Amino acid sequence: MLKRKVGKTDVTLTSLGLGTSPLGGCNVDVSFQTFEAVVLKAYDLGVRYFDTAPLYGLGKSEHSLGHVLRNNDLIGKVVVSTKAGRILKPESRAKRAESLYGIDWVKALPFVDDYDYSYDGIMRAFEDSQQRLGMDHIDILYLHDVSGEWHREAYSTHLSALRSSGYKACDETAQHRLREGHRPRRQ
Repeated sequence: MLKRKVGKTDVTLTSLGLGTSPLGGCNVDVSFQTFEAVVLKAYDLGVRYFDTAPLYGLGKSEHSLGHVLRNNDLIGKVVVSTKAGRILKPESRAKRAESLYGIDWVKALPFVDDYDYSYDGIMRAFEDSQQRLGMDHIDILYLHDVSGEWHREAYSTHLSALRSSGYKACDETAQHRLREGHRPRRQ
């Protein structure tokens, strides 16, 4: 499988990656056994890039992916990306974020998502993702759903939070990864 370096970083992606949104239960029930089988088959076929997000199964995808990677000694042998911009809150204490469309997560974890592109929101999303994944680092952190089409009238508010402090959090998470020397091992 072809590999490509990401910009000026030390991160190298395989030409194919596995996105775990469907495995998080997007409109269909996916057992952990199926999740694990798909991830391991992808790995056997040469995939070394796996993408997840707090939104996917409201934490279920991150939790399951981390469990598969840890139990199969794959941490450090693959590149993992996740997303910030949404934080998860206990379902009993929060209202679900208003979005362009609703996703019917089947057997999701008991959380609801809320948008937060501020410094504190980005850092909380990043650290919460590390905990759900059970990993001390994340190779790539994307920002989730930053668009006028997605947020409509709330877009300027979210963009303002991102510009005033959120980008600083993104820079700090990248610097932490580099400073701590967390780089995927190559096979």
